[in-house]
Amino acid sequence: MQGFNDKLDRIPKFYCGAATGGCDLLRLTPESRSEALDIGARDGYFSLLLADRFAKVTALDLTEPDIQHPKICCV
Repeated sequence: MQGFNDKLDRIPKFYCGAATGGCDLLRLTPESRSEALDIGARDGYFSLLLADRFAKVTALDLTEPDIQHPKICCV
């Protein structure tokens, strides 16, 4: 796909720009708790961030997310 790499380079910028509220939310979450629930997990971006702080993360969405991570359970 021509131009795909150009768009791919913008993805982190999109997340930083659109997920500013999410970044603030992550700062408000406690560290080193046992479990977290990510409702509306979609592609798992926030679930992966939560996996750094929690022993287990449940990623929930209308369709089961496809996230391959030992700490994340997808439902």
